[in-house]
Amino acid sequence: MSKNLTYLLARLPSGVVRIGVFLLLAGLFTVNVFDATIGSRLVGSSYDTLIKQRFIAPPIDPDIVILDIDEPSLSKMAPTFGRWPWPRDTLASVLDYLEANGAQAVVFDILFADNDVLSPVADKAFSESVARSNTSFFPVLRLASELDVSSAVRADMLPGFAVNVSAGAQAPTIAVIPPVFSAIVATQRLGFHNIYPDDDGVNRHYRLWDDVSDSWRLLSLPARLAEAFNWPLPAAADQLLQLPLTASAYPTVSFVEVWQASQSREKALLGEKLRGKIVVIGSSAPSLFDVKVTPLSSIQPGVHLLANAIDNVKNQRFLLTLDKGPHWILGMLLLVGMLYASMRLPMTVMRWGILVAPTALIGISYLSLNVGSVFIDLTGAASRAFVFFSLMTFYGILRVQYFGTVRESSRPFSVCTTVVLVSAPTPINLNALIDKICVFSRHFTVLQASWAAGTGAASGGPVCLFLFDNFEYDEARVRAALQLDGATASIAGVSHRRLDAGAFEFLRQNLGQSAWGAFGETLVMKDRTENEK
Repeated sequence: MSKNLTYLLARLPSGVVRIGVFLLLAGLFTVNVFDATIGSRLVGSSYDTLIKQRFIAPPIDPDIVILDIDEPSLSKMAPTFGRWPWPRDTLASVLDYLEANGAQAVVFDILFADNDVLSPVADKAFSESVARSNTSFFPVLRLASELDVSSAVRADMLPGFAVNVSAGAQAPTIAVIPPVFSAIVATQRLGFHNIYPDDDGVNRHYRLWDDVSDSWRLLSLPARLAEAFNWPLPAAADQLLQLPLTASAYPTVSFVEVWQASQSREKALLGEKLRGKIVVIGSSAPSLFDVKVTPLSSIQPGVHLLANAIDNVKNQRFLLTLDKGPHWILGMLLLVGMLYASMRLPMTVMRWGILVAPTALIGISYLSLNVGSVFIDLTGAASRAFVFFSLMTFYGILRVQYFGTVRESSRPFSVCTTVVLVSAPTPINLNALIDKICVFSRHFTVLQASWAAGTGAASGGPVCLFLFDNFEYDEARVRAALQLDGATASIAGVSHRRLDAGAFEFLRQNLGQSAWGAFGETLVMKDRTENEK
């Protein structure tokens, strides 16, 4: 950094720097808040880390059970039915068994998009089982909305999945892959099972419905269940999931156990365990590739995420977040608080803000995840606190180091006025002091003593000020220029010395010794005065 630039920065009033940093951070924050979308607002935040470290989470709903087509099921059923997909009469047997044993709902996380040309009899058995069912729900695959215009499927062709929210509106075409079985469509218990990740590919939110034009709404499976069982739905479609403590928290029963029970009357006990439950049929087997990236795991089974979404809808447990307006107001209040703190606190305290402020803000976010239903995301505020206090501390240290040496000058000086300042109960704010000195002196040096040893940048002790000029500064002038009222600091002593080239150079080389000499003389004079009293 050039000498001229260093000189300009050092003499720049701290208030100007403080306001400049404040306005820069406030501007960036404002743009970030109002440009954020559902998919981007938590990208890069502390949410993913904090959610994994929670010690409290709402209890999972014990009435939601996963019927897992897991690796043991695939292995045990392979000798009879081969590799997945199995003939669908296996699913028919399980569906009949669950219905007979009083399951509240049977939710398939399996897309039935094509006929099984190798097992048409099994397909017929499954279709008949679906027709008999009163509690089964089935997925539809929602394709990109840009493809709606080229689709041959109209919304009114899938009642129950597509809901007309404006009477009389013409049904639009929708890009979906519907179930191939007419018996499934006839149940009208349909919902899409798409999961839409955030911009960074992590699944934090769940979309409960998709509005097509202003008149039709496509329901997700959890939303379709809510309609069937009269659960209230939130006002917005995209909701932040309240995740459990672990990625596979929901009770699980291996599919092969239920299938075997469906083939034998001797295993009715298993059916009793599933009575009144919402049974979600899906797969956690890695070989079937239904895995999602979530804050809890990079390979979380999709069926567990669907169960979690159903739990959130049923029990109204979605995490709330601050809307853009309140979020902006809170962020600006915190920035104003940082600005005020930097004005009032000495550097000995302010530099701790680099660590303390971000840690406290992240701590508040962490507590909000553990003890409430509203996630207060202060990650951005923590970053701004780190940047703000880092820049202000760096700037303060730069000034203290610059004015902590006797600099060469082309202008000769004949007088050095030495002023010793002692602090009130709080340490002297060296930055504020330098601002005041810059107003009435162009060439000065200031050192602050440490009560431990030596002198340093904002070390908290008394201050020794060297004013170089061709006249003497009297105590009254210094007191008026520094605006000293005794509340923050007071003058303990003022002395003068004549300077020639040799004396000036000696002072440059022995600045610390001269400062400690001034401190010592002041203390001696102070003791003498007190003894005389």
